[in-house]
Amino acid sequence: MNLELLESFGQNYPEEADGTLDCISMALTCTFNRWGTLLAVGCNDGRIVIWDFLTRGIAKIISAHIHPVCSLCWSRDGHKLVSASTDNIVSLWDVLTGDCDQRFRFPSPILKVQFHPRDQNKVLVCPMKSAPVLLTLADSKHVVLPVDDDSDLNVVAAFDRRGEYIYTGNAKGKILVLKTDTQDLVASFRVTTGTSNTTAIKSIEFARKGSCFLINTADRIIRVYDGREILTCGRDGEPEPMQKLQDLVNRTPWKRCCFSGDGEYIVAGSARQHALYIWEKSIGNLVKILHGTRGELLLDVAWHPVRPIIASISSGVVSIWAQNQVENWSAFAPDFKELDENVEYEERESEFDIEDEDKSEPEQTGADAAEDEEVDVTTVDPIVAFCSSDEEMEDFKALLYLPIAPEVEDPEENPFGPPPDTANPEDGSVSGDKKQRQPSAEGGPPKKKARTTTIELQGVPSDEVHPLLGVKGDGKSKKKAAGRPKGSKGNLVPPTYKQHDVQGVDCWNPSAPPPAMEKILCWLFLLGSDVLHCVATLAPGIQDRLQNIPAQVVSRSSACSATCGLGMRAQEVCWLDDNGNYRDCQERQVPCVLSWHCSLAMQTAEDGGYVELDCLGLLGFSEAQYRYIFSWRFARGLITMDDLLFERWRPPRIDRVTLDPVQESHAGTYQCNLQDPNYRMVKRVYFGLKVLPKNWVKLGYGDAVTHQTTASGAASNTTSQQPFFSSTTMKEVAIYSLSVSSVLALLILLVLYCLCRLRRCVRAPAASRQAFSSGLNLGTSTSDYNREMSASP
Repeated sequence: MNLELLESFGQNYPEEADGTLDCISMALTCTFNRWGTLLAVGCNDGRIVIWDFLTRGIAKIISAHIHPVCSLCWSRDGHKLVSASTDNIVSLWDVLTGDCDQRFRFPSPILKVQFHPRDQNKVLVCPMKSAPVLLTLADSKHVVLPVDDDSDLNVVAAFDRRGEYIYTGNAKGKILVLKTDTQDLVASFRVTTGTSNTTAIKSIEFARKGSCFLINTADRIIRVYDGREILTCGRDGEPEPMQKLQDLVNRTPWKRCCFSGDGEYIVAGSARQHALYIWEKSIGNLVKILHGTRGELLLDVAWHPVRPIIASISSGVVSIWAQNQVENWSAFAPDFKELDENVEYEERESEFDIEDEDKSEPEQTGADAAEDEEVDVTTVDPIVAFCSSDEEMEDFKALLYLPIAPEVEDPEENPFGPPPDTANPEDGSVSGDKKQRQPSAEGGPPKKKARTTTIELQGVPSDEVHPLLGVKGDGKSKKKAAGRPKGSKGNLVPPTYKQHDVQGVDCWNPSAPPPAMEKILCWLFLLGSDVLHCVATLAPGIQDRLQNIPAQVVSRSSACSATCGLGMRAQEVCWLDDNGNYRDCQERQVPCVLSWHCSLAMQTAEDGGYVELDCLGLLGFSEAQYRYIFSWRFARGLITMDDLLFERWRPPRIDRVTLDPVQESHAGTYQCNLQDPNYRMVKRVYFGLKVLPKNWVKLGYGDAVTHQTTASGAASNTTSQQPFFSSTTMKEVAIYSLSVSSVLALLILLVLYCLCRLRRCVRAPAASRQAFSSGLNLGTSTSDYNREMSASP
């Protein structure tokens, strides 16, 4: 480990983008563990994706919640993870097994959860419109922290670096410092502007090293304080901030702020765009501005605990910012040489000998004698970067990495034979007790059901909506809630029915839950008792009026127009009178979803053509593109449905992709994800696109079919009138026949001429030989014969 060498003499903050982490789902929040080896990312579909930050791969996926995850925090040893979702539930998870240990249900949305820095048994929860709550996990108890003003419940809170104190801040700028064990007020002060006006506190963050902390306020100024000075000033003190950080040019409001791992730098994310501002804490200078993609909004920022790396979330993707690594060859030995090609090494004589017989051994003193000392290679020294200032040893029980098992595509069924404890079922040798203690089908012990505890908070509105969803509450429901008596909020059980005993089991004791059968009897008893209580308290006149109230029911409903994704369903809604007859029926169109996962649709196009990929399809309402959330991903050059191979892609239009002209680089698979305003998945469709070179093959299938149909119809109507061959074909055949005949005639004449000439040449020598032979027979002399031949023409 060379963590001691990370603090270089130069800058120690990121400078450029270093890739992204795509969790398939839209990421909303992220946090590093204490060593920076694991990164937990909360997604909009309720999953928690844990990344191995050294390999940049997914180590584990926990299906934590149904609603989006809004806050995450690691325990000190890294074995536990606490999460909060927008459905007001706080859950405690075992990271290794992925099991839920405990659940806490709150009456209002949760803004932040935080583990105690030293005690894993305590969790700080900041509900919306309520005072902060300190949970004790061992006994499932909770303590509501005191606040400065009961009317102002917009309170944020945070543990200090060691967990000795809890700092709280409200919308009036008042900071309270409470003792964690006793909740006693130790110090307090008010954050004011230059004109003595107060400003709201948005967040409080502490550095991992030192005693500094920052306060993000609504006046767009980040104030840095020293915790020791705050404790020295006591109650109603007036401490001065060490630094005031702000954007004087653009007056940027800050979404999220945090310290660097060494506490020397501060990063703040803009609430207007994907931009990160980095200041040096000691002098307050702005040293770097990191700009992301234009038009994106920042959701969360986290600085690596050890390295100069920042993780930011925008548009559902985790962006990584790091330093530009430059190769430094001077770090090697002085005689190190960089070779362009291999060089044969010449071994010196006695270089690798154990003992040099010719060398005299002088007496070793000083540094030479120290080299012969034994080196201890078994003792592991603690890493200073992982230890706090008050700790001498490192936590060896910490969870630094997650084990990953290889994925086997076609595993053999029981390849090593039956286990030794399992006997043949026909023998009946397995006892019933062993059968009950057999592990689950997944190969591990059966998962225990998590215990759920309901946290009751007095005077807290239950109709609030989490700010992450961006939906405001209904004014009518707020007025109705305001009229209820004080103390009835969050009270899920009537006071007269708090205790119900069924067969000696307390049905409302969360610390001792009843068994399965007794639990069913409890619920049946409670349901029957509540119904009888309601009927008994109703007046007879009210009962008659309830019977005469008409009801509106769906009398007829058609099938969904789409087998996957968003479709339309036609319904007939009627009023039901006292006699059970339908009246005043009306038809309406409602959206429907049978299955959000669609198959792969293939399409082939030529280079330079026109292609349009529509994610919505044929719907009955055109405003769907404004009511739903679209996200596109692209796997270049691959036809696949593996979600891990897709990368984030942003088309010009949100609901469809238009490629005009289409190019060969556009080939691949396009994935479209459609979600409703609550980030629930509505549709996921894949478009496979193959692009062929131009004029390589004719893809006009429709034109070819139309032409063939027209030609076959015309041929069937005029078969008797048309000749077997067309006139053009007859002319070509005649011309070819005449040409061939002429050539053959010329060849025949040439052959005949040659034969005639050859015959004449053969006949003349034969006549000469006959005359010569006749002359010899008559006794003519040779000289006479020669004269006669010379005289003859």
